Amino acid sequence: MSETIGWIALGLAALVGARNFYCGFVRGPLYRWFGWEYRWDSGLPAIGSLCLIVALACLWDVHWVRIAGAVLAVIDTAGIPWFIVVMVVMAVVSASRAPDGDKYIETAGPRPPWTWLTPTLLLALLAMILFVVVAFNAGWFQSMRE
Repeated sequence: MSETIGWIALGLAALVGARNFYCGFVRGPLYRWFGWEYRWDSGLPAIGSLCLIVALACLWDVHWVRIAGAVLAVIDTAGIPWFIVVMVVMAVVSASRAPDGDKYIETAGPRPPWTWLTPTLLLALLAMILFVVVAFNAGWFQSMRE
């Protein structure tokens, strides 16, 4: 019974993660490219992460599920790991703003709209590398080494 629940939770985590990725990174540029009116949608916050936790708890013995879980955690842009990354980035960006909050301290001119993407991606990459290092040290991928 728990294995069935795990597979269902993994499928839901994949669907929710794909929808959140679409809402976060694909939908906006696609709408702008076609010239359509775009209204931001946050996706389904934390639902994919919770389904992924249930799936990993039920299917821990299946080694590829752990790998898929790491990939799904990165893809699910409305998940708990991305929330943490965005909060750290927001703290760093707000610390670099002038006290009035309207202008950056730097006087190099206006920032391009994509400047938030670089620190977010770097932090996500760092978190993913840290996860893989911890996973290998914990022996999660031991069956792949053999």
